[in-house]
Amino acid sequence: MIIIKVKTIKFILINIILYSFFSFSLHAYAKDKAHDYQIESQIINMLSNKIEVLKANNPNARLSFFVDWDGTMMNGDITEGLHDQVPQAERFMGLAELAFKYGLVQVPLDAPSEYKDYVAEYEKLLLIDHGIAYAWSANYFANLPPQKELLLRELINNYFKAKLKSEVFKTSSNIVNFLKAQGIEIFVISASPTVFVEGTLNVFPWLTIDHVYGINRAKNVNGNLIDPIINYAMGKVERINSILSQDEDRVILGGMGNSWNTDGAFLQLIAQKGGVSVMFNGGKPNSYNYSGIYKYNISETLGSEFNSNRVACKKILE
Repeated sequence: MIIIKVKTIKFILINIILYSFFSFSLHAYAKDKAHDYQIESQIINMLSNKIEVLKANNPNARLSFFVDWDGTMMNGDITEGLHDQVPQAERFMGLAELAFKYGLVQVPLDAPSEYKDYVAEYEKLLLIDHGIAYAWSANYFANLPPQKELLLRELINNYFKAKLKSEVFKTSSNIVNFLKAQGIEIFVISASPTVFVEGTLNVFPWLTIDHVYGINRAKNVNGNLIDPIINYAMGKVERINSILSQDEDRVILGGMGNSWNTDGAFLQLIAQKGGVSVMFNGGKPNSYNYSGIYKYNISETLGSEFNSNRVACKKILE
């Protein structure tokens, strides 16, 4: 009997150890690599309940959902690409580098004309203020001659189809597609240049230009900025308030972001207004005491059709 008990205890201990090991491994896999359907279901369930409540309170409400793009809807950054802390095969160039490569930029007065010098100055400005850096960068991709702008847009559209579409997060994609099917209006609010952000229509054809906002440095005939709002930090709050002010029936349903510095302010606004506010892959919050924001980690993308950015670029030129 004693031998049996010892064997039984050993069996139980081994199973406990194995269970703990595999549970930890599965948790790490779900958190760091795999698309977590539980997260997606939880968010969609929250949104479904909120839609039901808001429509019951106001059947005429135009429910709106606000999303950041870079790092939220897509892995990496459409302007900067993806380079740091990832394997070589997963890296890709951003649209800024691609535009410089093919000479489809409008170099501002007294600004660097070579890409490496542009990057050096851009990184210096980032250390001072991200909003200033993003606006400075956007000047290169606005106010181009018509033919040059046409070629830039063609390059952007092709690159989205060849590469960037594959970097879109599955969870984010499934959420906005679900909302669109429910009649919810989706707004993209990004700190990337407007002409780059408009390429997102290649990912979601139901998006419309008037629901896509980047940093727009285009000027009118008098030399004044058409749209002075800088979609960074409090600038995103200003953007959302501007959109809401245009229609008294427009109501916030929710929103998604990925950076406390860039998106924390607008996600806090959404939470304060009772919306479903989601932060993806944001890490620990900065010093501000945020509340009412749901935090998740996601990683799985729609899939890569190409093994490297070099192949994707080659495809564009064919």
